[in-house]
Amino acid sequence: MSTVGAIVVGVFVAVGLAEMAMTGIAAMLGLSSWRRRFAELTRVDPPAALRLTVGALAGVSAVAMGVGYARPVWWVIGGTLLLAVTAPILVRQIAIGTRGSALTAYTLFTVCGVVALTAGASAV
Repeated sequence: MSTVGAIVVGVFVAVGLAEMAMTGIAAMLGLSSWRRRFAELTRVDPPAALRLTVGALAGVSAVAMGVGYARPVWWVIGGTLLLAVTAPILVRQIAIGTRGSALTAYTLFTVCGVVALTAGASAV
């Protein structure tokens, strides 16, 4: 991979890692700001089981993406888990008719998952 490619992948993976770390912490703690944002994006009030599942997946994804810097095969795991968290939210947003800048965040996070998954798979 070229130097520029490595930098681009590193930036996308870092963005995904940071988002998943924050999401994992906020969801596991049940912070009202996370619940409110989730409800705004999906129009679903997250029950405790969903909150804990999202939090656990996000936390493991963040750890896997961090380890991926040393062992890129972990980017496959981290990217897959990141997609498991972000893609359903993005699909839900599209299904309920969300448009414009409201789609930006989860589109970016979904792309971060795809980049991590692709980079990890190509490094293996």
